[in-house]
Order: sequence, then C-alpha cells, then structure tokens
Amino acid sequence: IMSPAGRVASLHDLAKVQSKQNVLHSTCDVSDDLLGDSLLGPQDIAVLLQAGLTSAIKGSTVVQLNQRMLLDLMASQPASFAIGVLAELGADGPRQLANALMALCDLDQGSFKEAHCIDIHSLLEMWLPGLKIPRRDDYLAGGKWARQSFYDAIYSVAISILDLSETYIGLKLRIQQVRHHSERDPLPVPMERLSDLNDQPTSQLMSTIKDAVTKISVADELAQKAFDDLKSSGRSTKDSDLCATACQAYRDAFAACTKVVSIDKLAFQSDWFKSFFRRNYDALMVKSIYDNIIDDVDRVRVWMEALRRGSMGNTHSKPDPFFICPEEQKEQDLVDGIIDALFFDKKELEY
Repeated sequence: IMSPAGRVASLHDLAKVQSKQNVLHSTCDVSDDLLGDSLLGPQDIAVLLQAGLTSAIKGSTVVQLNQRMLLDLMASQPASFAIGVLAELGADGPRQLANALMALCDLDQGSFKEAHCIDIHSLLEMWLPGLKIPRRDDYLAGGKWARQSFYDAIYSVAISILDLSETYIGLKLRIQQVRHHSERDPLPVPMERLSDLNDQPTSQLMSTIKDAVTKISVADELAQKAFDDLKSSGRSTKDSDLCATACQAYRDAFAACTKVVSIDKLAFQSDWFKSFFRRNYDALMVKSIYDNIIDDVDRVRVWMEALRRGSMGNTHSKPDPFFICPEEQKEQDLVDGIIDALFFDKKELEY
C-alpha cells in the first residue's frame, strides 16, 4: 500500500494526471483549489518541514516519519497547495528556498524499505509542471552537467517556484486576520471580578464558585482531622479511614473546580483557585519524592539527605542518616522531613 506522496511520485503520465485534476477541480471552488481542505495550512507545514530539514537528528526514525506524513499531507491536497508550502519555505527569498530544496532532495529515508522510499525529485516535478528538478549526481564528476553549478540550477528553479506562487501570495495578502482587541486593551480577568457579576449572586457561575470554595474548605477540615489523627496514632495513611474520606473530599473539590473552569476559562487566575492548585502541586511533588525514596529510585535518597543537611545549616558534621534508611522512619516523619528540606520559606510551609 503506497502513501499519497508515493502514489504521486510514481505517476509518469503527467498530461493524463493534469487533465484528470482539471476535471476534478472544475467542480470545486477556486478558493478550495488554492487552500485545500487540510487543517494545517501551507505556512504550518512549511514550518514543520523546515524543523525536520534542519534537525540535528535527521536520521532519527521519528523525524523521517514526521517528514513522510507532511509529504503525504501535501500530496493529498491540490498542486497549488504544495506550491504554497514551497513559497513559505522561501519566504525570505530564493536563496532560502534553494537551500530548502537541496535539503529536501537529500531527505534521509533510511528508516523505510527501499520499495517504500519516495523519489523526491519526481514528487516535486509532479507538483511543478514544466520544471525539472536538478539531481546532484548529474553535476558531480562524470555527470552530464559536471561543468555547470548545481547551486545555480537549484537557484533558478527556486526563482521559478516563487513566480508560480504569485497567486498564493496574492491570496495570502488579501486575507486579513480580524483582531477584536488591541495591545492597549486591559488584560482579561476572571468573570467573578467583574462588578456587574457580583450584583447577581444567583448566577450559575457564582453558585458554582461558592460550591467549589465550600468543598475546598470541607476537604481542608477533613484533612486537618486526618493529619492530627496520624500524628497521635502513628498509623500510615493506608490504614486511616479519615485519610480516605479526605481524599474523596478533595476529588469532589477538583470536580467542582472543573465546573468553574468550564464556565469561565480565566477562573484559574482567581486567588482562591491559584492557592488551591498551588497547594496540590506542592503536595504532588512531595508525594513523588516520597515514592522515589521508598522505592530507592536513582540517587534520590542521597540527594534528599544532602538537602536535609543543607537546610539544617550543618554541612560539615555528619548527623544521623534520615533519608538513607527510610524503613527505620515513620511515614509522617518522612513527609515532614521532605517538606522541611524542600521549602525554606515559612509561608510555603504554612501552605
């Protein structure tokens, strides 16, 4: 099964293909013929192609697959679409396009079987009727154009491509992007900060915000009770029913916050929202480090021990190891030790 780019590159009867395309395109709108039906436009594909052509790991299978998918996408669109992509590659002039063409013709396809490799020259010539893409071998010693410059030949093709792309460039200049805001407009803020919204306490947004704030408060109260119980009993979180209840309360709080964001996309800028998610971000970081210490991942134990000694201001003496032997410590003591080692600001500790 050949890909779209492979099928186009394998066609030999150019006149028959062009007549077939003319019949198909005669039933389409002119703008469809120029723009195609791809979600990615010529400029988008040109940027991605250029990233692959200038990549330091051109031989990577991932890079080669990405380049092949871009070529297949171009081949599935009208020929004018491919001309637009080439025009975007040469946006800074024919020299830039000539360099891109040379890199494209030498595209690495080592990750594909020989039967699945694409003749890039044939593919480009199918998109550019009347133009012949120079082959580097013809300009080397022993080639039929050995006395001539390969770069000059590519450069002349680049100029011809830019001439063919005048229709695309004209359409691009014609299309304007509407901006409903200017740089001097104030930054958007959450809807709850708007004065007119505060006058409507029964609105859906305000009721959803109050529900989320209430659930956060309830979860915090349950978490405080669970924390006090762990401190007094010395049990682990897995053996505490209060911890399970607090975790479920926080899940409910997260679900309520999700509803708020579904109504107001800027709600995350609110102070209560940022404070809640910052606490949870810090908690996830502490949880991740705790799991790495227990599972002895990499050198996390040594790293945390060094942080602990640094936070104690005692880097020269050798205090009793704490994180080196986590099995000898209580779960809550380990969590407290991680927090004390990571956070130096008292305000962050209170979070």
